[in-house]
Order: sequence, then C-alpha cells, then structure tokens
Amino acid sequence: MPTPDFVVRLRDVIGHAPIPLVGVTAIVLRGDEVLLGRRADNGALQPVSGIVETGEEPADAAVREVREEAGVQCRATRLALVHQMPRVTYANGDEGDYLTLTFRCEWVCGDPHPADGELTDVGWYDVDGIDALAGLDDDHRRRIAAAIPLDGPAMFAGGDAGTAMDPRWRCRPHAVPARTFSITATIRRSRVACCFALVTARTCSLRCV
Repeated sequence: MPTPDFVVRLRDVIGHAPIPLVGVTAIVLRGDEVLLGRRADNGALQPVSGIVETGEEPADAAVREVREEAGVQCRATRLALVHQMPRVTYANGDEGDYLTLTFRCEWVCGDPHPADGELTDVGWYDVDGIDALAGLDDDHRRRIAAAIPLDGPAMFAGGDAGTAMDPRWRCRPHAVPARTFSITATIRRSRVACCFALVTARTCSLRCV
C-alpha cells in the first residue's frame, strides 16, 4: 500500500525526523506452506507487511494488507511476535521507528497475485525450505518461525529488570516487610452497621460485622 495519509501529513510538519509507527507482518499459512512475495522496490523476499492506520486494530491491519497486496483472504489467529525494528532511513531521508507485530494467519480463500504492485512473484513456499530461500533475511525467518506453532506463545524482547531498566533504578532482591494500615469507615445506610477494611502491603480483605 502507499504511504498512509496520516504519515504524509506528519511529514509536512516534522520533515525527515523519526516517526514512531506500528507495523504488522502477516505470516499466512496454508497447510505446510507460507505466503511470501518479492518487494517491487528491492526484490527482497518477505511476508506481507504494512502500517497500522489510525484507529485500526493491528490484527485487522494484517488481514487488510494481505488482501490489498496479495489478493488473498485470511484470518488472524494469534499474535506471534512483538519487537522493535532498528531505525529505518529511506532514500529521501525520512526516518521511522517501527514497533512490529507479527500475526499468525490462516488462509481462507483466493489465489495469490501482485494485487497492488507492492509485491511481485507472490506465492506459496514450503515451510521446511525457508532456511534455503535466497533473499529472505534472518529477521523475517524469525517472524515465520515464531508464527508456525498453532498455539505458541507471543514472543517479545526486553523486559528484564536487570538489563532493561535505567541503572539508577536497579535494586537488589530483598524481603518486603509487611506494613499494616487500618482504615475504619462507618456506613450509615439501611441496615448496614459498619465495615472495617484491613489493608496490608500484601493482602487486602474486607470484613463486615
């Protein structure tokens, strides 16, 4: 698909400065085959990818991109991978930071073909032969591998408090002492006499008498 209108409008304001964007990759599977196509601009082999429009659900964006670029109807069945791509600098100087969501999708109907000119040579490729395919980079192999399991977990990078956090906020594991606070509230309504809420750092309970 062409550059979304909201990105064009942003560029009019900020020029070539980096824009944080949400991208989607659709790993469309049909039995033991995966849908791939070659990019029209550089010939690289890849799954269908695109940008999430404003207000659009990412899973809907994945399905839409497959329909627009490959002429195939599919349904998204699970989120497979979340990762931040390295900053992209385009030939015109525009920069983008893509948070990419990879979805496992199942083919529903349609014969793949270059529907909008974004991809060429769109077709089905044997999953077992992915590692030997020329033009398919390691990042896209990783996305495909994450999406193949039917019930696999959603994978992601980062989140380790020992490495990802600002060094100023790192701390050593320690026991958290229990601190008890008593809050008494009197409720004068109908036949309810009163309730005492006991709140601790570890538990929260409500006792009515």
